[in-house]
Amino acid sequence: MRLMVAYSISALIRRFDTHTDTAVTGTLGKFLGEAILLEALSHSFAADGHAVTMLPGQPTRDDTAFGTSCPRPKERDLDAWLLLDGSQFVAVECKHRTASSFDGSTVPDDPEQLAAYARRRWTTLKADHIDTDDWTDHNKVYLPLRPPASLSPAAAARAMPELRRVLAIWRPVSRDGVSFMSEATSTSVSNDQLTPVTAEVFFGISLPAVPAQPRRNPPGHKPGRDREPAEGSRRTHRILTVRHAERPARQDFL
Repeated sequence: MRLMVAYSISALIRRFDTHTDTAVTGTLGKFLGEAILLEALSHSFAADGHAVTMLPGQPTRDDTAFGTSCPRPKERDLDAWLLLDGSQFVAVECKHRTASSFDGSTVPDDPEQLAAYARRRWTTLKADHIDTDDWTDHNKVYLPLRPPASLSPAAAARAMPELRRVLAIWRPVSRDGVSFMSEATSTSVSNDQLTPVTAEVFFGISLPAVPAQPRRNPPGHKPGRDREPAEGSRRTHRILTVRHAERPARQDFL
């Protein structure tokens, strides 16, 4: 027998962004937070013009990369594989801790306060999980990974060097407080040696929509990166229909 459950996205978002009754909110976030984040991330890639497919299985640590110099950590699996345009793989780690989590606070509605909140959380994320020598439940997005099981050795050799890594987070986190996608470089491991790797940090749920003037992007430009705050703001509004005075409209990303 299948159990069908109906829920209001706008009500969930309001609950997740408000510091209140931690037990109920935590349970809801556990069951629905990851699915909502992955849906938002998929819509973000689709808005960039990509065809997006969610693949079965989870990205898993490549134990052959570690050795005596770089011992294997306890962190092992990420949350999901996405495939873009039938050729590029994206390894995704989701963090759907709500405003009611142990370090949480209510997400502000005012755009300036919201931007400041996102910048503070970026600073904390960098200090605790990126600019550190220890593996954590966030920076495991930088782990060396085995290719998806469906790939042949030849296909894996072509695909894995182009692997994208995304840390998707529920609460606002942004380098400039405006862009919903920021980049951060840390270290991974290859052949028992540390190697620099870049991951994208995605937040697409409640960034303020600041109007931006239309403009022509240069060749090779990737919309929504923290290097282009105006473009990031425009795309946040386009994907999620987010306005600080109309927070329930955020349900439009589903």
